Amino acid sequence: MKKSSLKGMMSRVIIYSITVLLSSLFCWREADAQVRAKTVCLTVTDGFSAPLYGVYVVDIRNRLLVTTTDEEGQCKILLKGFSVKDTLEFSCLGFYAKRMAVDSLHDGQVIVLQERSILLEEVAAEGIHPWDLLKGISKEIKKKKEKVKGYRYFGNGQYEKITECNERVVEYRREYGCFATTGNTKKRGTFDRGGEYGFVPKYAARSYPLTVDGTDTLVLLYQTEEKLFFESGKRRVFEFIRVVELYGPLFGGMKDYDFKQIETESGDYTFQFKTKKSRYPNKTFLSCQGTLTIDRRTRKLKVIDFDYVEYALCNQPRWARKIMKEIFFSSRAELKFKYWAEGEYCVESCTMETTWKSSKTEKGRYGTLPSRIEPLKNKLIEKEAFACNSYYEVPAEGRNSAFIFAMGIGSYNPQGEYNAHIFSRLPELLDSKQAFQDLNQYMDIEKQFKRLSNRAYYPVDYLLASPWRWSSILTRGEGVVANFNKIREMMLLCFFTGWRNPLGDEEEVK
Repeated sequence: MKKSSLKGMMSRVIIYSITVLLSSLFCWREADAQVRAKTVCLTVTDGFSAPLYGVYVVDIRNRLLVTTTDEEGQCKILLKGFSVKDTLEFSCLGFYAKRMAVDSLHDGQVIVLQERSILLEEVAAEGIHPWDLLKGISKEIKKKKEKVKGYRYFGNGQYEKITECNERVVEYRREYGCFATTGNTKKRGTFDRGGEYGFVPKYAARSYPLTVDGTDTLVLLYQTEEKLFFESGKRRVFEFIRVVELYGPLFGGMKDYDFKQIETESGDYTFQFKTKKSRYPNKTFLSCQGTLTIDRRTRKLKVIDFDYVEYALCNQPRWARKIMKEIFFSSRAELKFKYWAEGEYCVESCTMETTWKSSKTEKGRYGTLPSRIEPLKNKLIEKEAFACNSYYEVPAEGRNSAFIFAMGIGSYNPQGEYNAHIFSRLPELLDSKQAFQDLNQYMDIEKQFKRLSNRAYYPVDYLLASPWRWSSILTRGEGVVANFNKIREMMLLCFFTGWRNPLGDEEEVK
């Protein structure tokens, strides 16, 4: 073959190869552009076709979280920015991770994750999916339609509160007595008149309520002026427990929250929860985040631990929610639950700490009242705790208007005898060391306890002038205020036939 012919043939081969290479490159870029331009909706399930919630979708090349699946196991992925060579990893606790090439994904695709073998045995033994577990517990504790109105359950309980201003304790309360609850009934009206907690102490250890600087006692225990609107004796913990029953995780709508199962060393089922941004504040009025624990053996709700919770909008009329553009306070809280013979749950304990974030008022109103004036300026912090020591059903003779009336008055204006022996035998719910140290600077704390023994928190004339207009209620019965102690004892000793001495039935209280 001539040298010139060979040279020409080689030139044609080279030109052809370059042409093919350029064509392939063009086609690849066109395909890549198509991949990057579209959005795909995927569904991730387990081996039984049950949707998996909270599956992580991670970009392997950049090690970035792309998205997570929702309650239906679905997620949308915008492929813009990916190349056909990129890979996404789908991972979920208890399942083997699965990697998928971006160019293999298409809209409507179902991706199945395989359970880890160690969990397959557990699933076979327990036979329940985490989401089904949550729905089952939610159904058990849902609000029931109650035919009998009024308080349904009662028992012995302990309440404590420490109020701080400017990093100094200005009030300490410790009370032991009877509480009553309507139970987890459905909400009645804007202000939830159908669901209530009442607490009337038989024994109390109270300090004087001091001013924000801790130098003197409060002249008025509440005021209604525009910038001085407060109520020092506010018990926030019972209001909060009721709010959880109405709107909290598992108690309220399951659609209001995102849930994600996490591993812990306790061996129980633990889930993270958070209010969905799309649901608050139009669909639910509780904004919160935290964890809940379910007993693995009994499959009962055990603990709800709130990292933060904001409930100022709960039980407020529409006009109030519109002007409450700013959340004035937020809390951290922990609720523990227990169950009695009939399977009914009750709150075994609740500990919470409320921090005030704003002093701004709208028409002189807060979502709930602070216990001191100008809470933000004075760095107001309110620590509260409640513990249930017993739980009984209210007897038939106690389900009447007289019982409800007495509980309302006794809860609003509590009093109790100081008995050092009683309180020495009861466990403390809050650490009182700093409180006693600060309050002793005003007056010896034991002297304060003794001076306030068997004295109502509010004087009668203040009670009648209350911003909540109790005067109209008090005038229903002739001589109610004068016979307040008699009503209180009637409630404690007659209606509460199940009253238990904290030292035991056989030990006499002196």
